[in-house]
Amino acid sequence: MVEPFLSRVWDLHKALRLISVLCAVCAGTAPAWAGAILQLQIGSGGTVSYGRGIRQAGLQGNDIRIRQLNYGVAIIPILLGHLFFHGQGFASSQEGRLLWGPGGSLVVRGCADLNADAKCDKGDIRGTLLTATFVNVQLIQKGSQAILIAQILDQINPQLAARLGLPVTTLRGQLKLLLLQSGCCRGRVRDLVQSGFLDASFAVPEPSSIVFLGAGFIGLIFGGRIAARRL
Repeated sequence: MVEPFLSRVWDLHKALRLISVLCAVCAGTAPAWAGAILQLQIGSGGTVSYGRGIRQAGLQGNDIRIRQLNYGVAIIPILLGHLFFHGQGFASSQEGRLLWGPGGSLVVRGCADLNADAKCDKGDIRGTLLTATFVNVQLIQKGSQAILIAQILDQINPQLAARLGLPVTTLRGQLKLLLLQSGCCRGRVRDLVQSGFLDASFAVPEPSSIVFLGAGFIGLIFGGRIAARRL
């Protein structure tokens, strides 16, 4: 009685080891971008203007400075980087909060200094680095400061995506800016940008996750057959 039981336990142990090996191999083949976050760091400089009333409620960002691009452990300086945007679809004003709906556009221009030599040469990526459209925008006013938070759909430059080993696809991201209110002109507020970030995340699961799960089932079935032969 004891020997058949021990034999079954040993067979189950081998089956589980086989599943672990198969899953580890599949995990090793997963692309580096699974679940990764690409982030643009925003420094002080540039303006965001908007109106408090319905007629002057257009939203616009000019010459907002981009400092660097972060991706995993990689830090890429952005030379002469600027962000511009124009929002549309003003929705409402609610207790110090202005809301905009979908529409408008966003663009980031500059030079991604991939070799970090503080020069924009032929080994770098220059021009339009990222484009996006707004899903929604809210601007929260707090005394002399304001916070702009926008949900966006963005598209990275194909050449830059290739250099980073990323897929060329539409991504969901967020733009967040800390603003210092500095005055108005003709019914419009003109705030100075203090800091912020623009990020984009890559969705999971992706094809490798499906392969990973499939390998687990295959290993389980194969291990079960080995155990059955021993019984």
